[in-house]
Amino acid sequence: MGLINGTLFELCNKQVELMRHLHHRGFCSPNPVVAANGHYIWRLNMVEAGLINEMIADLSPPENGFFMVTLLEFIPGRILSSLHPVPYYLFYEAGQMLARLHELAKTYEGDSQPLKELSNNSYWSLEQAGEVSNYMEVVTDEELSSIILQVVIRFKENVLPRLSDLPSGIIHGDYNDDNIIISSSSEQCITPSSSELNDEVNVIDSEPSVRFSITGVIDFSDMSHSYLVFDIAKALSFMVITDVPDIMVAVKHFMNGYSSSRELLQVEKDVLISCTMASLAQNIVLALKDYSINPGNSYLLASMDDYPVALKKLFQHTDDELMTMWNLCQ
Repeated sequence: MGLINGTLFELCNKQVELMRHLHHRGFCSPNPVVAANGHYIWRLNMVEAGLINEMIADLSPPENGFFMVTLLEFIPGRILSSLHPVPYYLFYEAGQMLARLHELAKTYEGDSQPLKELSNNSYWSLEQAGEVSNYMEVVTDEELSSIILQVVIRFKENVLPRLSDLPSGIIHGDYNDDNIIISSSSEQCITPSSSELNDEVNVIDSEPSVRFSITGVIDFSDMSHSYLVFDIAKALSFMVITDVPDIMVAVKHFMNGYSSSRELLQVEKDVLISCTMASLAQNIVLALKDYSINPGNSYLLASMDDYPVALKKLFQHTDDELMTMWNLCQ
C-alpha cells in the first residue's frame, strides 16, 4: 500500500477504533475483542501465525516480518452473493445501510490522518483510478481497452477537478455483496418502507417463501477517509455484477435506499456515473495487472467475466439516460 510499518499499524488501530465506534452506536458491524495480550491487535511473527492458523502460515511472508491479527465477534448469517437471483428489496436495504454507515461515521472525533493516507497511497482507492492507463498492456480486448481509456479520461476531466466540492468522510471502501450479511431471522438492523419496495420485486428461485434482511456488514480492512460518492461508486461497481434480472433496476433500488437516509448533493449525482465506470475500469485493469504478477492467485480473476460485460453495458448509455434509470434526476 505504500505505507510504512508504523503508519500501517496506526491504520489498523484506527480501523479497530472505528469498528467499535460503529458497533457501539448500533451499526451491524463486527465488534473487536481484546486478545490475550490485552490489546485489540496482536502482532504475530511467521512462527506464531503458523501455530494459530495453518492458512495464515501458507500466505507469503509480509514485508514487515509480522502479521497483525484482530479478533472479531462473529455475525451469523450468509453473504448476499449466495442468493440467485438477489431480490431487489435487498438492494434498497444495502443502499440504506451504506448511508447509515456514512452518517454514523460522522460522529467519530478521532484523528483520521492514517485513513487519509490509505486513500492517498493505495492504488486500489478511487483517487488513483486515473493511473490505470499506465497498465493497459494487460488488457488484450481492444474494444474493452478503448472503453477503459475513454472512461479514465472522463474521470480525469469530470471528477478530479470537482473533488473540493465533494463531501468527504469515513468510507467502508469495499462495500460489496460478499461483505454484506443477510439473515432470514426476525432480527434485523433496518427495514425499508414498503412503499419503496412495491415495484419490480423478484423472488428467490431456490427459496421462494423466505424473506431475508441485511443483518451485518463485514471486512473493514479497506476503511479509509475519502469522498462519500467514491464509496457509493465502489459499491455500485460490485452491485452491477450481481445475479439480478436487470442491473439498472437494482442500482435504482440501491440509490433509493441510500437517498432515503442521506440525500446526495447535486455535484455527487453529477459525478457518480463517471466514478462508477472508473471503478469498474480500475477493477478490471488492476486485477489483470496483479494476476500477471501472481498468476497462481485465481481469486483475482473471479469476476473477470462479469466486469467487462457490465462496463460495456453502462458505456452504451449516455449519462442522462443512466441518471434517469438510476433515479438521480430528482
